[in-house]
Amino acid sequence: MKKILLTLIISLFLLSLASAAISDLGDFKRFDCVELPQTCPDCTYNNISKITNSESTIVLTEVVMTKDDTYYSYSFCNTTVLGKYIVNGFGDEGGTLDTWEYFFYITETGTEDVSVLNNPLLIILITLALIFLLIGIKSEILWFGFISAILFTLGGIYLTVYGLNDITNMYTQGAGITLIGIGVTIMLVSIWEGIQDD
Repeated sequence: MKKILLTLIISLFLLSLASAAISDLGDFKRFDCVELPQTCPDCTYNNISKITNSESTIVLTEVVMTKDDTYYSYSFCNTTVLGKYIVNGFGDEGGTLDTWEYFFYITETGTEDVSVLNNPLLIILITLALIFLLIGIKSEILWFGFISAILFTLGGIYLTVYGLNDITNMYTQGAGITLIGIGVTIMLVSIWEGIQDD
């Protein structure tokens, strides 16, 4: 029983060491070059054996990394495919062949892709705006249209300033300006209808 317990403890320890050896470099923007690092104080070389993209295609094989004292690096620029890239390599740590592996992600923006549903305030504003707009159209009460216009405008301002999932770029600003335009249009139509009714 003691041998089984000791074997389990050792295997768990070795498993934790193996999983700790694989690390995440983070997220990088599509078409940008990624600096691939490796640190080894007593290595005489470090090489990349292969890089595989998210389509399981090997995009690079057998590359010698550039050495700068104890730091090794390689600038990888073939980042056209979105998704996870796995980097495998080897060096002679302590005079013994040692393998290493890590991964990184390529996204359109260079940040982690997160669901649009992580913007609850924006979703609430647009949902309420649509509800008030539908009620206003159905009941022909102008105030519902006016409230809908204000909510669309607030949603557009939020999207323009804060973006989606902390990503503010030309696309989120364009979508925000579109929402503001929808809000202003509904507001003007509501005002025009109010003037016509009087």
